[in-house]
Amino acid sequence: MISFQRFDQNSFSFTIDPNIFSEKVITKSLYNYANEYMITWEKVGDIFSIVLRKKDGVINQDLLKYLSEKINQDLIDYKTREIIFAETKDIRNILLIKALSNNEDFENIDLLKDEA
Repeated sequence: MISFQRFDQNSFSFTIDPNIFSEKVITKSLYNYANEYMITWEKVGDIFSIVLRKKDGVINQDLLKYLSEKINQDLIDYKTREIIFAETKDIRNILLIKALSNNEDFENIDLLKDEA
């Protein structure tokens, strides 16, 4: 779990190791918060440092707890999607080729066979 630190009454920060969560996963996870929060981040060494500043209102302790749990869950969710997307790339390509082809020549080709 990622630890969150409060800056002031309307902002907090946290750090993420890009070896655990890719920049794409972080971006997708934080996108949902862009309406209510100003999001800034920078890469400091090997770590992403991220600050969320509430556009209106304050961040009380209950909201901070909720956001920390929700952001952690979003990161895991998008990381899982990234893994599944990578693992199913080949089968998606095979299905796409078969769906777009009107040629029966593809019927007898073993697309999963390694060519050496």
